[in-house]
Amino acid sequence: MPSYLVTGSNRGLGLAMVKELLKDPNNFVIGTARDPAQCKPLEQLTTEYPSNRFATVALDLLKRRSVDEAAEGAAILLPNGLDYLVSNAAVCHQNITPFDQIDVDILEEELVVNTAAPLYLLQKFLSLIRRGGERKIMLVSSVLGSLDMAPMFVGCSDSYSLTKAGLNMLGRKWGELLKKEGITVVVVHPGWIDTDMGGHIEDWVAQNAPEIRKLSPAESAEGCLNMFRVAKLEAAVEYYAWDGTKLPW
Repeated sequence: MPSYLVTGSNRGLGLAMVKELLKDPNNFVIGTARDPAQCKPLEQLTTEYPSNRFATVALDLLKRRSVDEAAEGAAILLPNGLDYLVSNAAVCHQNITPFDQIDVDILEEELVVNTAAPLYLLQKFLSLIRRGGERKIMLVSSVLGSLDMAPMFVGCSDSYSLTKAGLNMLGRKWGELLKKEGITVVVVHPGWIDTDMGGHIEDWVAQNAPEIRKLSPAESAEGCLNMFRVAKLEAAVEYYAWDGTKLPW
């Protein structure tokens, strides 16, 4: 039974990924949230699926001890290791804030959640991945992290862009080393999604990039996961959009 762990699965893309994965009766899925017991969507899923199909683990990316405990809890649930790890959780607190007005204190929190925490997450979960069968890691990033495409998105979530550029570097460099172990790492742009985070840039998109289509969380989740499943070790490390097209770094 393939095993998946998805961070930030209390809402938005993460929750849509969990629901998409649970459609396959052969999958065992673990969803994370800061407090799963207080998350109604995850609690509902625990009533719909047996414990050998779906489980939750508490995970607060701002607290390293929480990541430690999440890894320990997941290890109990996954005696044979973890096949697929999806690092999805992220924050964007300064959506349309120009560089000269970015609050550096807020930026530091964004960097922790979006860049440093995924690094620590991989450090703590790597032993589980190494014991898994598929041994795949997805880093959910953004097209905003692309250096080549940055001039197209000036003024759109600039502080968030800094954090995702760092995440891209994490995936590209560490992924090259993990590839030698037989671990596949992919970096994914999930598209512009109809979520709370995506809603804050509607005016910018309308004025600067009206050709960009907004996706439902379900559509993005399906595309990202389809691409993740078929990703090959020999193609790692690649930077993909949700529909499988390759993006420039």
